[in-house]
Amino acid sequence: MTLVSPLLPPNQSETEAALDLAAQERFDALQGEFALTQLVDVAQCPDTLLPWLAWALRVETWNPALGVAVLRELTANAFKRHRTKGTVAAVKQLLVDLGYGDAVITEGTETFKYDGTVKYDGTYAHGSTTRWAHYLVKIPRPLTIAQADELRGWLRTVTPARCVLQVLDYTEAAFTYGGLQAHNNTITHGTV
Repeated sequence: MTLVSPLLPPNQSETEAALDLAAQERFDALQGEFALTQLVDVAQCPDTLLPWLAWALRVETWNPALGVAVLRELTANAFKRHRTKGTVAAVKQLLVDLGYGDAVITEGTETFKYDGTVKYDGTYAHGSTTRWAHYLVKIPRPLTIAQADELRGWLRTVTPARCVLQVLDYTEAAFTYGGLQAHNNTITHGTV
């Protein structure tokens, strides 16, 4: 059931004709597996072809370990994220899509003097007053170090290059020292 007529000119080489035939056979085989309209619908796209749909919609980072449901959500919201890219709304939408919930984002973090009024724990900037492009993200669930590293990469895809993520803070939902978590350098207890 060939739906596409060959577009090759009459002076095609044997290799070009063979490639065209192989592509047509693969296309015909795919016709029976699903309707072509499913390829552009995130909800109906087969799992095996979802990475190509995401690529077409310019999803900038892809990690199969996130699971199909999260990847579909990222793909479905790609257009909205690109439209708002560089804004707080894009960061919040990304965090929701990745399953990190409703995070609080603080822009233009304050700077403090080295006079002991604020504990120097990596959460706050000390010294220079040029911190207008720094921001911190407060997440309502605990993170492992690997998750935090991956999240930093995702955040770089939606924030302007001038913005600096100062800290990912999850102290409200931190891992505790109750013996429930192994101390194997995969988790922290509040900020990363």
